[in-house]
Amino acid sequence: HGGGLPATSRADALTQAAENLYGAGGDMSGAPWPKCRGAEIATHGCFVTACARAFRLFFSVAPEVLIGGAVERAIKEAIATHGDRGARCAAAEALAGILASTDPSPETIRWASATLHKSAMEAPADDTEEWLRAVRYVVRGGNELGGEEEDGDYVTAASQATLDLIAAPLDARTATVAWQSRRFELASQAIAELASPLTGVSFQGGFLREMLAPGEASPLASDARPTREEAAKVAAHLIASHAGPHVADDESVGRAEL
Repeated sequence: HGGGLPATSRADALTQAAENLYGAGGDMSGAPWPKCRGAEIATHGCFVTACARAFRLFFSVAPEVLIGGAVERAIKEAIATHGDRGARCAAAEALAGILASTDPSPETIRWASATLHKSAMEAPADDTEEWLRAVRYVVRGGNELGGEEEDGDYVTAASQATLDLIAAPLDARTATVAWQSRRFELASQAIAELASPLTGVSFQGGFLREMLAPGEASPLASDARPTREEAAKVAAHLIASHAGPHVADDESVGRAEL
């Protein structure tokens, strides 16, 4: 570089090229997130959706590389690399691509969804964006808006495995406030991505019942402010998705209660 400009690494150049082509956080096809009213997530940061889609395409055409555990070990090593957010973002993109790929094996779904969920739950508060975006990419179920399957709002086996992990209740005796609030943060992002009332109904209904629990049993009445705030976002996304005029009466989840 001339003129005293700082050197740009190959990784930085590739990231910039991807963002120039597809936009920061933009997908190669379809409208940018969010998909429904009330859904908000930052569109800046290290997670590049185009890279996640590249991983998805690769693992769809070459699923055999997932056999033997080498990819799993490499991803877990990247996640455990301290001080290197780029490595963690690459791991998040790879996990998102694996879980959104075509028909991953049950064993692949098991370790990839568990790794994604564990990483999202344990990430520091200022390093959550890549994991939130990875969860949302997986929840899309491989549906490419604007692609050949425009009506492809469905929950794949990988999506369902990820949703099940998020929906699983925490042990009230051992769960910290940070874990409780993070669970609702993941849930709110997942619900925002499940724009259609016919998609992920059981997942959304489960959180609706949690919100409607009587008295202090509801997370909306939690003593911990972070938990209340994240639970309120879940409730807001449920209302945005199911209480509007665009929702048919026979398709809504608890619309009367909301």
